[in-house]
Amino acid sequence: MVRQMAHGVAIFNIEIYLFALLCIVVISGSLLYVVESQVPGSSFASIPAGMWWAVVTITTVGYGDLVPFTVVGRIIAALTMLPGLIMFALLVAVMGRTMQTVLFGSPIDESHRR
Repeated sequence: MVRQMAHGVAIFNIEIYLFALLCIVVISGSLLYVVESQVPGSSFASIPAGMWWAVVTITTVGYGDLVPFTVVGRIIAALTMLPGLIMFALLVAVMGRTMQTVLFGSPIDESHRR
């Protein structure tokens, strides 16, 4: 019973995580396209190109194929990197908590330890 509940909660948590990640990618990619598309020599020719940049930036891969040139674009880049790190930290926390529930029957609580 506990495993079934944990599985349901884990699926729900992952759905919320993926929705939040998609929102960050769409918003960041669109904002950067709006800011950088008018710059001569910019590779941000479309919103999907901006979304590709957002995915690469959030995952901290940073291929360097798309780079913002303007100050506003670089600020958007910095504001995209931070949620990327936060999202990965949340994913680790959610999955760790779920694994504790599945393996041990309930989350380990520090107040019960000596």
